[in-house]
Amino acid sequence: MPFTNPFTAVAFQKFLASDWNTYIRDNLNFLNTEQPAWVKVNRTTAVFTKNANTTLSDVTGLSFAIAANETWLFWIALYYSSGTTPDLKFTFTVPSGCTGSQGFVGALNSTSASITVTTVIPAAGSAQVATISGLAINSTTAGTIQLQAAQNVSDASDSTIFANSHLLAVRIP
Repeated sequence: MPFTNPFTAVAFQKFLASDWNTYIRDNLNFLNTEQPAWVKVNRTTAVFTKNANTTLSDVTGLSFAIAANETWLFWIALYYSSGTTPDLKFTFTVPSGCTGSQGFVGALNSTSASITVTTVIPAAGSAQVATISGLAINSTTAGTIQLQAAQNVSDASDSTIFANSHLLAVRIP
């Protein structure tokens, strides 16, 4: 119920507490429960595992829609584990004509001038966290910004992205 009854108060206008309570309650409930269109929040609900596989594939839950001619900043908290041999690599699929940049902070730091470059996250064989951040500047084709991941070197051990890894994206002018 977003701002359903806007009004302009006049000097010396009398209001009852119940009137104010209605305006405050309805408008604060809207602000507290509705996710604005310029913010996207998502998370993984299942474990993503790769073993003996270097083919990049979608990490379900770590994506967001982008309309034509929009610009978005995004951050991903990636909870992962991988052996030192396979490591973990990631990239993003984007709509045609979308440009931008991405990078991560983790065991080692890396940045790229391209949002679609494949980046390797070194792993130490134990559970770790990497923060991936990026900028997506879209052209005239709407679509989805989607994180993909795989092992960097094929190995029988598991490379895992844990449930509750999450994404926050904010549209900017």
